[in-house]
Amino acid sequence: MVSSSDDPKPALIAEGKFMPGASIVLRQMELPEGTAPLPFGYRESGCYSYTIADPDNESPSDTVTLHILAGSADAAGLISGNELLPLPAEKDGEYLIVSADAAGSIVLLEKRSVFPFILAAAVIGVLALGIARFQRWRRKNHTEEDTK
Repeated sequence: MVSSSDDPKPALIAEGKFMPGASIVLRQMELPEGTAPLPFGYRESGCYSYTIADPDNESPSDTVTLHILAGSADAAGLISGNELLPLPAEKDGEYLIVSADAAGSIVLLEKRSVFPFILAAAVIGVLALGIARFQRWRRKNHTEEDTK
């Protein structure tokens, strides 16, 4: 097991077959321009590039289990070229657990609240109903005035 720092809660912990002295190089990054859009209902919570470095320049195990300090994120995606591939993730406390390659770029995803969408739909509905009633009232009143 290797971690990205000596902090009590490192940003990234990797499980796999590593030589003693292996380390993780982790850097925060922006979602690359041209990457496929995020899944509907999610927003980006963080984007990281990581590499597991081995002191003997030997390649660590192909697939590793990553524990990513995720905060409120509840899903993850792997950046592959311009694609964003969903990663099966399991939440364990503040960490998301995923299986991935020994090097790559990961996007943490957080579900957006649906409340703003529901509120906007309700406001639009009330406005549409109000406009329809006003127009009907106006037609009725103008028709009565014309017949007098």
